[in-house]
Amino acid sequence: MNKEIQLRLLEEFEKYSDEFNSFPLQKGDGFYVSNPNFGSVDAEIYYCMIRHFRPRKIIEVGAGFSTLLAAETVERNAIDCEIVAIDPYPQKFLKANKR
Repeated sequence: MNKEIQLRLLEEFEKYSDEFNSFPLQKGDGFYVSNPNFGSVDAEIYYCMIRHFRPRKIIEVGAGFSTLLAAETVERNAIDCEIVAIDPYPQKFLKANKR
């Protein structure tokens, strides 16, 4: 662990705070902050990581609210990224929100 580098990265992430806060708190058509499975702190860090590092590919084993967030982050920020979600029983809301 490099505490100094991690703290600098958190400072960088701060510039994405307003963007993350634009996600709705309550249930809507996509990711929402008060969902029951992917809490706001984890979600905000995940959003910032995708936003900051702009990965070319994200692989998720198990798909859910994190997948919705990743898809919306990539779409909102025009990130050239392929999202691969591996889940034998995907949630209905994921099937309805194909991006």
